[in-house]
Amino acid sequence: MVRETTQNLLKKKQVPSRMSFYTLLYVIALIIIFLIIFKITKKIIKAITISIIIIVVLVIIISSVLITDYNILKDNIHTKPSLVMIKEKDALLSAALFQFEGNNQLQELASHEFLIIKQDFENNDYDTLTSNYFKLLIMDINTLINSEKPVTSFEGREFAKEQVISAIRSEDPAGLLSLDYQEKNTLKILLFTSFFSKTSEFDIDIVLDNYKSGNISIYKETIIFKLIRILPSFLLEILIKKTI
Repeated sequence: MVRETTQNLLKKKQVPSRMSFYTLLYVIALIIIFLIIFKITKKIIKAITISIIIIVVLVIIISSVLITDYNILKDNIHTKPSLVMIKEKDALLSAALFQFEGNNQLQELASHEFLIIKQDFENNDYDTLTSNYFKLLIMDINTLINSEKPVTSFEGREFAKEQVISAIRSEDPAGLLSLDYQEKNTLKILLFTSFFSKTSEFDIDIVLDNYKSGNISIYKETIIFKLIRILPSFLLEILIKKTI
């Protein structure tokens, strides 16, 4: 009886001892898990904080560049003429002056002016050109060649695409198409843009639409013009109205 009682007492003492040991292990495990979570959370918070700081700095820098570029555009677009050009490979086929004011009319260049521009263009000396002209709007004749529109209307007549391409390459586009038009370079550009417009007038909206689609390039392509490529049409219209 005495032995049995002693054994029972020993068993009762062992049970709390084992429970205390498991409880200690549980507490230690919780502490370790908490420390791991805390360390991971600390790293995540640090990474998020650094990311936010970088984003804020980038937004400030980009906004500053955008505002500066917009102000330059707004200050020069009405006072400094731009050039509208047609090229084929490295050759310049046509160029005319364009200024964003009034009826957005093209202006014919004098023969000697065109020859100077042609030389600078074909020597890839774009910087010299942009020192005299605000922007270069460059249209590649391949855009016309690849156009799915087979015929265009101009001055109340219809011309096949092949006729227009030949006229643009010609030194006498008016004679080739039997048109009474003295300003040959202006005529070439109007014929070109007629394939992208419903009228025979030069339309800057058509030019910008084709710039967005990659048919026309602009030099120098500053950040505002890069932004034009991705802006929705309604936002682009607001920007144009506020600038032009």
